[in-house]
Amino acid sequence: MAQHNRQWMYFSFHGRLPRKPFWISTITLGLLAFIVSAMGNEVVDSNSDAGAFIFLILLLVMLYIALALNAKRLHDSGHSGLWILIQLIPGIGTLVLFVLLCFPSTPGPNQYGDNPYDHAHN
Repeated sequence: MAQHNRQWMYFSFHGRLPRKPFWISTITLGLLAFIVSAMGNEVVDSNSDAGAFIFLILLLVMLYIALALNAKRLHDSGHSGLWILIQLIPGIGTLVLFVLLCFPSTPGPNQYGDNPYDHAHN
């Protein structure tokens, strides 16, 4: 896989992200969100406005990162990042998105860039 920096990985909506780095990043982000949520419960219970504001900012940053990871993963399988919006359909939307995120990479370049694995094997 082509080496990208962390800024691209977590904050860019451009390019392609293969399954393995996507799932590793997504699981790590999920664990981090769990920890932040647990800490957030303590902050909210303490009635700290500053703490609640920081908690909200952290959650928004994690949401942005999750959206960026999902968009790049969808790009890797040849789908528009707008497919993320399918989650808005109650019930089936999240399942459909999960299936799309599991699709294999399109071979070679697609409209979202080169296949990251093509560079890893050269």
